[in-house]
Amino acid sequence: MRVGRQRAVRRGDGQVAASGSTGSSLADTFGQGTFRIRCEWGLAGAERLLHTSLASDTVVVVVDVLRFSTSTSIAVSRGAVVYPYRWHARDRALRDFAHQQDAVPAVGRLEADRPDAPPGTVSLSPARLAQLPGLPARIVLPSPNGATISAWCAEHTTQVYAGCLRNAGALGSLLGRRLYDEPGLTVAVIAAGEQWPGGALRPAVEDLWGAGAVIAATGLPRADLSYEARAAADAFLNVRDDLPDSLPACGSGIELTQRGFEDDVRYAAQLDADRVAPRLIDGAFRAERLLSR
Repeated sequence: MRVGRQRAVRRGDGQVAASGSTGSSLADTFGQGTFRIRCEWGLAGAERLLHTSLASDTVVVVVDVLRFSTSTSIAVSRGAVVYPYRWHARDRALRDFAHQQDAVPAVGRLEADRPDAPPGTVSLSPARLAQLPGLPARIVLPSPNGATISAWCAEHTTQVYAGCLRNAGALGSLLGRRLYDEPGLTVAVIAAGEQWPGGALRPAVEDLWGAGAVIAATGLPRADLSYEARAAADAFLNVRDDLPDSLPACGSGIELTQRGFEDDVRYAAQLDADRVAPRLIDGAFRAERLLSR
């Protein structure tokens, strides 16, 4: 099946070759061919996958397990809408943007946990968003990875979701039905990753697991998954029954635990705790559809 009018086509042996007479471009080479579910890392990966397909036919799932996507899933499941915001503008510009949206801007977790913090203060912490009484109806969440990628994707496609371990079953099921009903649709799952000092991408295993959880939950046969997507699904299935122990033991989990945020890791590891599919609509993640258990 040819999907999305791409230059790359899949040969009968499942390998990818470029259409045309003289080899492939860089975009074709790393576009993961005509597979219906693809998986890449970070903002550059999102750019690459969207470049090789029609944006109108591509659903993007941004996975940032620790912590943006998890926080978004919790907030949306509690009835809030979440505006993602690029990390580089976090102070005055953030407050101005939040004011324009009649929303509450998130602050650092340590600031939100101070005894003198105003009631209703929110942060990027999943645990705080889950426990806070009277969660604000409109929240702005900045983050260097998940929020930044989401904001970029919103400028290039109308179909952006936030995925994590907590909503993998609900979101994957929804995407699986859409892929069945819409033969021309493709899904690009973006594992956000973290950053090394200096800004270079640090592939983060928790985002590989989160991406794989969403991919596995679509129920599509392996033949429809790129090899990158298959690797993510296999990685998740390998730890699915051990997430409460595996997530705190990975690098990002250890980092947050050492900073005193082990409860954030615990909330992030709760597989399928949220039955919600947060979709970016009019600049904010909203519950496109709540699914019954």
